[in-house]
Amino acid sequence: MLQEANAHRKPVSVMGAASKSLIGGPVDGAMALSTQGLRGISLYEPSERVIAVHAGTPLTQVETLLASQGQMLPFEPLDAGTLVGHAPGQATIGGVIAGGFGGARCGGSTAFARPVGGHVLGLAAISGKGDLIKCGGRTRKANAGYDLTRLLAGSWGTLAVLTEIVLNVVPLAAETGTLLIQGQPDEVAVDVLRQGLAASPLVTGAIHLQGALTARLHMPELAEQQRPVTALRLETGPGQLDDARDAVFHAIRAYGQVEAMDEPTSLAFWDEVRQLHVLNEAQTPLWRVSVAPTRAPALVKAVDGYLGARAFYDWGGGVVWMEVQPARDAGAADIRRLVATSGGHAMLVRASAEVRGEVDVFQPHEPAVQALFDRIKQAFDPAGILNPGRKGRSTMAASQHTGETQRADEAAALMPLEVT
Repeated sequence: MLQEANAHRKPVSVMGAASKSLIGGPVDGAMALSTQGLRGISLYEPSERVIAVHAGTPLTQVETLLASQGQMLPFEPLDAGTLVGHAPGQATIGGVIAGGFGGARCGGSTAFARPVGGHVLGLAAISGKGDLIKCGGRTRKANAGYDLTRLLAGSWGTLAVLTEIVLNVVPLAAETGTLLIQGQPDEVAVDVLRQGLAASPLVTGAIHLQGALTARLHMPELAEQQRPVTALRLETGPGQLDDARDAVFHAIRAYGQVEAMDEPTSLAFWDEVRQLHVLNEAQTPLWRVSVAPTRAPALVKAVDGYLGARAFYDWGGGVVWMEVQPARDAGAADIRRLVATSGGHAMLVRASAEVRGEVDVFQPHEPAVQALFDRIKQAFDPAGILNPGRKGRSTMAASQHTGETQRADEAAALMPLEVT
């Protein structure tokens, strides 16, 4: 199908279950290609902590199988489809990897603390030219050259169509607990998160919710107070929780009254965090900003002054989800300017199709960096047929330009692919 589309320069809308179809720029696709027919677990070896999954397999199926063996995916995938009005639990594993949204564990102080692509051991995919790509394997090794697993994770189907993914898995925690402090302003809360992360390597979640978002929790004991909540999760082996909790308690007790959640309440709280229930105002523009944690509160305060903002700090403050008041450009001009002065990048996650078609949904790159991305795009998808428009106006225009001006043999020399 892709070979034919490439030959006729026919744009293709690539999707799994389409739960994230309203995230990113509107895709101008003449035909839709869904991976939902590619289902099943092709390899699972619990003792080796590795699983290979076809891209269209529902995430819920993968997680149910892993849980039956006392294991889990280490990057705690977010159910991002709920942000744009889809029912929970629809995501496919291919869509999860292509979107690259990792949850709180990715920002913890443990070995989980790396982006989604860092947990992908290998994958198979089809390029825009219709070539089969295979990279990586069943173990993580130091490789020379390009790490295609990390390149394709988070590429939103603009470079290749994922068909199979090999992932490392980890044991479920034997014990889980949470410490929280209520009522702290953002700048103090980020200090709490930083101190907690430094206090124990067993902290696997560090978040702060402003009071307006706490009110949306399905936990009355927190929601009814509508106070900011700063929370640190610990996940440990048998008999380790008390010592780890004591270490974090002593590190943060100077900031306010520290409360402890029991295990059932803690599990319910972090499940809500992962499902992104607190960001469910479907008609409100939503941004995801990556910035140095120490600069995050000032950035949120500045955005609030221009647009009115409600913020959810994740990854110890390094990732901030911000709802802003509706504006003609969803606040893109102001947010891009403020992010430029703070250092970091911003993605417009939720907005109307009209707005997403008019602004750069993903962070624009500097010209030299954009030129490198254009050359990568040319190597994988020289005709620019895969999800045109998904990455925004600049990328779509660039891919069209490079498709006209660069030769395919030059791109192949830039990035040789293992093709079978």
